[in-house]
Amino acid sequence: EQAALEKNSYNEGGWAVDGVAEAKAFRMFNDFCTKHADWERLSKAQKPYKVARLGGYNVAAFDIPRVKKYYESRNQFWKAAWYYPTDVYHLALWYFAITKEAETESYTLESVSKYFGIDSEGAHDALIDCMNTVEVARQITSRIQNLDVD
Repeated sequence: EQAALEKNSYNEGGWAVDGVAEAKAFRMFNDFCTKHADWERLSKAQKPYKVARLGGYNVAAFDIPRVKKYYESRNQFWKAAWYYPTDVYHLALWYFAITKEAETESYTLESVSKYFGIDSEGAHDALIDCMNTVEVARQITSRIQNLDVD
């Protein structure tokens, strides 16, 4: 656990200033999802409701299961389409498989960013990782527009 904290630039002083309690963080996240809930869905009873679309890098395997577990353990509904995330990690896997380009050393966000020439300094900082995820998605989508796939 200590290695994970160090990798993510944890420091006690910063956490004391910027950290929030788990329950508050999840409440803030649900408020964010509620504010950005623009995708209309139908319930089993055919009643419309709106949810936010989720996206990120490796969110389907890492982030979403953890967040889902938190809300389900409290029997809380969160206004997010966790079942249809836009996962740039999967886009990268697809891209490297279909193009047969040289593979990266791994498929971490940091390695894929490096492959596309994106600066990863400060990796594992939430904002930097978000910006790198967007740029990786841009790089891949611009390149797939020019693919000649038989």
